Amino acid sequence: MAWFGVFALCALTFGGLWWSGKCSRQALELLGAALMLAIVGYAWQGSPNQPGFSAQALSSN
Repeated sequence: MAWFGVFALCALTFGGLWWSGKCSRQALELLGAALMLAIVGYAWQGSPNQPGFSAQALSSN
């Protein structure tokens, strides 16, 4: 489910800037490359299927 959110956020970012027409083609290409690099980094380093872990303070007795 986390992948859906990542792709939706990337699509909304790219689509919003493309739709507004305020970015040149080169800027959109750079944005697309940056978003793809972000997705690759998330796929490589992220662990969306791992459960969360709340750290607790260690008691020194």
